[in-house]
Amino acid sequence: MSESVIATCSGCKTSIEAGEEYFGEDAKCPQCGKTLYIPYPEPKDISPIISKKSINKACPYCGETILSVAKKCKHCGEFLDDKIKNSIGSKSFYKKSIDLGLALLICPTLFLFFCWYYIPTLRMYQNPGAQLTLIALLNLFITAILIAVEYNSFTLTGKKNEYSAAKWFFLTILCWIIVYPAYMYCRSKYGGKNLLFGAIIIAILFAGTVCMMSIAIQKNDNDIDQKIREAQNLLSK
Repeated sequence: MSESVIATCSGCKTSIEAGEEYFGEDAKCPQCGKTLYIPYPEPKDISPIISKKSINKACPYCGETILSVAKKCKHCGEFLDDKIKNSIGSKSFYKKSIDLGLALLICPTLFLFFCWYYIPTLRMYQNPGAQLTLIALLNLFITAILIAVEYNSFTLTGKKNEYSAAKWFFLTILCWIIVYPAYMYCRSKYGGKNLLFGAIIIAILFAGTVCMMSIAIQKNDNDIDQKIREAQNLLSK
């Protein structure tokens, strides 16, 4: 039967149960996101007459002193149990998380600046409407990819989360203005930082800019068509 240990977050006092493969590792609290250390369990049935030297041993990989019962070295991160090493590898499950929160805020912001400073410089014959649509689609797909990549890397005490990365990707594609801020809030449950406030501002600005520019472009297009028809009527008289 595998061993487990209870670690308590110093920030929100949440207790987390971790298996033996996480002993000696740093993890993120699923509630507040604060880093906490997963300790090794206290040695059991150790007689007082046993010396400190017999309790500790040297790691065969880095030579640092560790507990004799340690399954993984807290210094170099190598697993000492061959069964564990073969089943999940020598890298920590928690360290696989990729925090893309900053990229998720910067990406729509960059496309927003493209809308503000690039689209107004285009002439009507350069089809600004199509280029505005392209910018919006690029923002949608790149944001969805970043969300899927980050979500796929997040873990919650070693358990699968309720949605898959593919579901987040397609939900973002289908309804970006709602799913994007929702994910920036939900990522705090998986070890990331809650970025809901910034995401709401960016989503409103981006969606509002695209809508207003689309209306303005369509109005200019209609005005040009009307002037062309008026000119054709004058020439036909």
